[in-house]
Amino acid sequence: MQQAVRDLLELTSELSERDFSVIEKAVPILDRLTLPISEEDVRGLISVLPADGDTTAELNWTVLHAIEASSAWPIWYLLADPEHEWVQIFLIRLRNAGVYPPAPN
Repeated sequence: MQQAVRDLLELTSELSERDFSVIEKAVPILDRLTLPISEEDVRGLISVLPADGDTTAELNWTVLHAIEASSAWPIWYLLADPEHEWVQIFLIRLRNAGVYPPAPN
C-alpha cells in the first residue's frame, strides 16, 4: 500500500464534509497518490467513501477516479453493499462502460 493511502487511513476512517479540518489535511495526501493504484490501495481508498454518498467537496470523486484508474479495478467483492451510495455509483459507471460482474458458477 502506498504511503499516501496509509496516511489517509491514519487521518480518517471516512471522508465526510462534516469535518473540514480532515478535508484540509486530506487534499495534500490525495495529491500524493501515484496512479495507477494497486488492489491494496483500492481496498484502502474504497473504505473511506461514506455510505451516505457525501461528496466531501469533491474529494470523494478524486478517490473514485483513482480507484477506477487501477488496473485491478473492478474488484467485485468490494461492490457487494447495495445500500452504499458510492457502491451504487461505481456499479452504474461500470454498467455504463459495459462492464458486468462475472456470472456465478
